[in-house]
Amino acid sequence: MFSPPFFVSDNKQLNEAFRIAVGDIAGNIVPYKGGVLKAEKPCLMAGLDYEQPWTRDTAINIACALALTDGEVSKNTLLSVLEEKNGKTVVAGSYGQTWDNVIWTLGAYEYLNFNEDEDFLGFAFRVSADTLREYEKSSFSEELDLFSGQAVYADGIASYPDNIVEKIEKNEPIYALSTNCVYYRVYKICAEMANKLHIPSEEYEKKAENLKAAILKRFENVSTGLFDYFAGESDAQEGLGLSYAVLFGIADEKQSKEFFKNAHITPNGMACEWPPFKRYTSIGKGEYGRHCGTVWTLISGAWALAALKADDKKSFERELFLLADKAVRDLNFYEIYHPDTGLPYGGLQEWEGNIVKWTSCRKQSWSATAFLAMLYRGIAGISVQDDAVTVTPYLPDGINEIALKNIRLKNKTFALEVTRGKDYPKTFSCKISDLKEKITLSF
Repeated sequence: MFSPPFFVSDNKQLNEAFRIAVGDIAGNIVPYKGGVLKAEKPCLMAGLDYEQPWTRDTAINIACALALTDGEVSKNTLLSVLEEKNGKTVVAGSYGQTWDNVIWTLGAYEYLNFNEDEDFLGFAFRVSADTLREYEKSSFSEELDLFSGQAVYADGIASYPDNIVEKIEKNEPIYALSTNCVYYRVYKICAEMANKLHIPSEEYEKKAENLKAAILKRFENVSTGLFDYFAGESDAQEGLGLSYAVLFGIADEKQSKEFFKNAHITPNGMACEWPPFKRYTSIGKGEYGRHCGTVWTLISGAWALAALKADDKKSFERELFLLADKAVRDLNFYEIYHPDTGLPYGGLQEWEGNIVKWTSCRKQSWSATAFLAMLYRGIAGISVQDDAVTVTPYLPDGINEIALKNIRLKNKTFALEVTRGKDYPKTFSCKISDLKEKITLSF
């Protein structure tokens, strides 16, 4: 039964938004059979308006929060987006969208961090390695040392400036920041998995470092103080790509701080991309493309966590409270919001020869898990790696205490309490096997 760690604080808005988030997720867990999941089992749908899981949504939801909240549903959903191909099990693309399939590994990795499942480690490594090899053959440029493909979340044509649209229509390769950041992270995870399985990891480490060097060479833009959206072809600002560059350790400390100094932030948070494209804004005042200028909450969550890593706490708090305010107002987490008004807004996009206004989907899972990630990984500061847990909390201004109850971590269950100004330790770290029933910290 879905029973996430319960969050409570002395901030009413965050408490209510938390309960709305877990309600949205619970309502999106339905019986489903697909992929290599041979029997109908509970899986997480992408949102209320979806009848199946999506590959990238699955990975992002699990990596953000589902791995910590429900291991069974996490594993079922991971299996439901795989396929058997040429005698191997590889990641399948939802509705033919395959460019970011390797992102599955991010979800599998976090599932293994928070759940006891020794057999799944070898399985996840084989799936990840085989999927990588498939895209090394089809999508890797030896000249640029980058992977081609569209941006991670950007499945609509409204994601792309005119010159990139032309290349997509001609089936010419394009090289997106976020997608290459994900490939880098997957190489690092495969190296870590290989070490745990006692098999050679050097191949993955070497490829990771080569890709990191190529990202820094091809995307860094000294004049903007950011990394470009597309290598050599668009210097637009890609919110998810910048976030991943920080979170995955591709951007160094100086570069990360520059991102938060120079990025354009809308009145309602980090935009998915900026600037918005004229083919949409010219249609009417206050109009934006579906994927350009609008606020997507999965990106809000990633940008918030990147802000904490870059020690920009005000940026973290801004994204946190903007999203909490919207959820409490609407009583659910929508997919997309208008950057100026903050209201649910699907944006404009080409469809069947016309530019039409899209829908902002309701009770979107990755919007809810993005908010939970801000609480669990941001405020509570819970991090798990190598069978050890580290807790480094951060209490925003005006919050003096938080508590998490029923935190399940592999075969342990514990509670966390953090109070401002008390004479308790400020951080905590130990092996999971040594966890006690309660951790009490100060901030």
